[in-house]
Amino acid sequence: MTTKDGYILNVFRVMNDEVLNGKKKPVVFMQHGLLSLADTWIMNKPEVAPAFMLARAGWDVWLGNNRGNMYSRKHVSLDPDTDKAEYFDYSFDDLGEYDLPAQVSMVKQQTGVDKVTYMGHSQGTSQMFYASTTNQDWITANVNLFVACAPVTRMNGASTSMKVTSSSLSMVEGALYSMSIYEIFDTGTRDKYNAFMSSFTGKTLSSMSSLISKAVNS
Repeated sequence: MTTKDGYILNVFRVMNDEVLNGKKKPVVFMQHGLLSLADTWIMNKPEVAPAFMLARAGWDVWLGNNRGNMYSRKHVSLDPDTDKAEYFDYSFDDLGEYDLPAQVSMVKQQTGVDKVTYMGHSQGTSQMFYASTTNQDWITANVNLFVACAPVTRMNGASTSMKVTSSSLSMVEGALYSMSIYEIFDTGTRDKYNAFMSSFTGKTLSSMSSLISKAVNS
């Protein structure tokens, strides 16, 4: 489906025998966390993978993919390879404003249910928290239950080292932008990162980061 701001998303479905035979079952939509994708719900033995467990328990299971991951890396007008600065200019609030309602609406349309159960992990909860505070009436009308796994709203309870790391994100972001790096973990970025870390500047920053980490945790 396509979001209101033009991102094209893919959603996967896990169906048990009853759903395959056309029986209407309760619907659960599962949204992955930061730097992840729908695979997070099936990356384990079938006996314990959450998506498969829910399917066996009688649910009609749908797995979402937020913009930018390998399954949802398209846009109606932007090319993620040549328009990286524009394509990857988003945050979790955009996921809550656009990706969440687009995916939930599509699932409702395909299944015919009045409301779906939403299960999110980490960032998948953050976008729901955002959506439920900025578009409460829509969430109430379309979602019957929100299951928050490892919920994230703010950094108050984070470890000291995590807070120090977070405070440096703007500097890291600026350094990445200066090298025209807007996407993490793609092949091109990996090669640029390896080359940078092999340079004198990269080694110096790595050493400084190690010293700060040791000082914070000592």
